[in-house]
Amino acid sequence: MGSFLDTSNFLNTYYALHIAVEQHIADMCLNGDLNRIIYSSREYAFRERVRQRENGGTTNPNKDKTASLDLPFAYLKLDTITPKTDRKLWNNLANIEGLYDSTLGIKYRVIPCNISFTGGILYSSLEDTLYAHSKIMSDESNETILYPELTFTNSDGDEVTDSISAFLGYGNIEIDGSGYEETDWLTKNRMHHINLDGLNFDTVILSTEGAEDVYLTEQFILNFLSTKDGYSGDLDDIDTLDPQELLTFYFDENGSLSEEEATEDE
Repeated sequence: MGSFLDTSNFLNTYYALHIAVEQHIADMCLNGDLNRIIYSSREYAFRERVRQRENGGTTNPNKDKTASLDLPFAYLKLDTITPKTDRKLWNNLANIEGLYDSTLGIKYRVIPCNISFTGGILYSSLEDTLYAHSKIMSDESNETILYPELTFTNSDGDEVTDSISAFLGYGNIEIDGSGYEETDWLTKNRMHHINLDGLNFDTVILSTEGAEDVYLTEQFILNFLSTKDGYSGDLDDIDTLDPQELLTFYFDENGSLSEEEATEDE
């Protein structure tokens, strides 16, 4: 594990946003259950959900795979990060020279960006699907703003928690079949799909001079990961990894099914 480049500030800003996104979707459509959200592409979502539950010991691997999905569940995955935002967040001074925060006691650059996801939610009940869809449509019409929290070390060496603003937008929120080629398979298995492709946020990435000036506290990370069954996959050294490494693994490609695993016969 580990990155060739010093990515901690950027990744921790993104991780904070993604966790806030998961919590928002869970509260709105899944009764607050974060364990019903997986980090996966659409192509591998079913198998990743089954694997998550099998690794977490919450389902019998010999059971019917459709039943093992334990609907409802949602899947989300990072799609794109671009500098194009719908809001005028750009400030040349803040981007080039940086801003000094007297409360935090540090100077950081503010880089506007738009972060978008691919995703969807699957239900077994049409009534649940329609109700969740109505809540998403209402959310789309509102000015929903999330406030991901980040922790900084100030000039006195103390931890200070602050937040950034993330303005929510939606793309394709069609019901049933959108994004899936085999719509008959969904119908046959009594599944209903809400497309979340294009879910996006206008927000900022913070860049500081120090490698660890922007971070998530260990307790925050452990609280999030404790909601996830089987996220550790096949990590042999899980007991020796610190919370930051575990969080990186959760969002890393190694935390999802490989193409070979996802296409093997069951």
